[in-house]
Amino acid sequence: MAHEPPRPAPRRRRLAGIGALAAGVVVGSVAGFGVLGAGGSPSAPRTDAEIVANLRAPSVLLDRTAPLHVEIDVGCATASDELCLTEGELFVRPRGGGAYDRLLMNHPRPEVLQVDVPATYLAGSGLEMYAVVASNDNTASVMAPSGGSETPHVVEVATAFTDVALAAPTFGATRAPTSNVYRAAWGTGAGRVGKTGGGEESITGPSSFTVTEGGQVALFDGHNRRVVLAGGGPTRLVQLPETTFPFGDILATDRDIYVSEARGLEHLGAVSRFDRAGRLQDRVAAPNGAVQLAQSPSGVAIQSEGAWRAVTEDGSRALVDVTSPAALGNAGAVDAELPDIVTSFTNEDMLVARRDDAGGLRAWRVRTSGSLFGGLSLAVPLDDGVLVVVGIWNEDHGENLVLRLGPEGLRESFTVDYAQWAESLPDGRFDIGPAGLYQLRTDSKGAEVVTYKIGGKP
Repeated sequence: MAHEPPRPAPRRRRLAGIGALAAGVVVGSVAGFGVLGAGGSPSAPRTDAEIVANLRAPSVLLDRTAPLHVEIDVGCATASDELCLTEGELFVRPRGGGAYDRLLMNHPRPEVLQVDVPATYLAGSGLEMYAVVASNDNTASVMAPSGGSETPHVVEVATAFTDVALAAPTFGATRAPTSNVYRAAWGTGAGRVGKTGGGEESITGPSSFTVTEGGQVALFDGHNRRVVLAGGGPTRLVQLPETTFPFGDILATDRDIYVSEARGLEHLGAVSRFDRAGRLQDRVAAPNGAVQLAQSPSGVAIQSEGAWRAVTEDGSRALVDVTSPAALGNAGAVDAELPDIVTSFTNEDMLVARRDDAGGLRAWRVRTSGSLFGGLSLAVPLDDGVLVVVGIWNEDHGENLVLRLGPEGLRESFTVDYAQWAESLPDGRFDIGPAGLYQLRTDSKGAEVVTYKIGGKP
């Protein structure tokens, strides 16, 4: 059975850049503009048109049996700021050298070029690629990555896996929380959290939470238009403007609170920055369907169609526009900093990979018995391995499985209740912090954030 495409690992909050390992997609970003000369190498830039191109392809591939999907985000404008159309070609070769083959790309929509690289190119240890994007009138072109054939984007195929065979789960034997950080009944007043729905409508509650470096929990109580700050002192309520959309992701720092708005795949969302008193500092539009926020070493980023885009730049706390073509130029550096984990699933097995501190690739094949894998809720680096939270289920039961994987294999596993009476974001239910694993739980009485001890953590 073929694996589903690699997917971004949810809820990466405090990650260091460890190289270009993609949780689904990484990029080669364009640093400048050039026109191809007769010999195929860049010549002096021309000003007839300006193109920005952002190559999105995995840096690590777990399944070599299916074609590799590659996309390029493109923006093209003339000197008079009129939009222009583009065409593209992808050049691929086996990893390590040889002649490049040319593949024509097509447009599923004007701002994207795409192509499926046949699986025959994946027989070895990987492949190298770069793209050339040109305006339709051939007055301007650009390479992605910007170095073209001299610095191609490398896709490494994982070939060595540490096998982990899971015993059949004992449903109903979930681990009890170690501690309770915050608990509130449903309602609108102080000390309560909001929900909506009921009857024939689905019930939604707090959509997301995050854990700061200091261990404080920030819970997005969107239906009450506020953020709950709990742990490390008295609980505080930060009231947000009434115009705040009630469902989205949250990321809190010592000085700011960032909130994204999940308005659906067909509508532009937004990212807002508030100070710790709830005062709106700035707000920018976000790409359609973009929700998940993350903290990188250089700032805050939002995930859009599998790739990360910078919401803040150059150490500044202020927000930047991430919907304009010019914003594509910074996406490569953001992707290289953020993604650490790549996963791929069938019902019966899960593939997981990450880079170690030296840039080497570690990969695991986890096989289940007596249950099927469900949705991924969390995948983060932990020590020299990974921590994964994934759903497991059979015909009668469903729980969350927590796996701690290391170079030698399985280090720890346990299950926790789904505890999702009210809906939240699928990647907004778990996070990792000083106390171990944190979970947002809901039942008919209210919502809570609890912790579970992980390994040797206190």
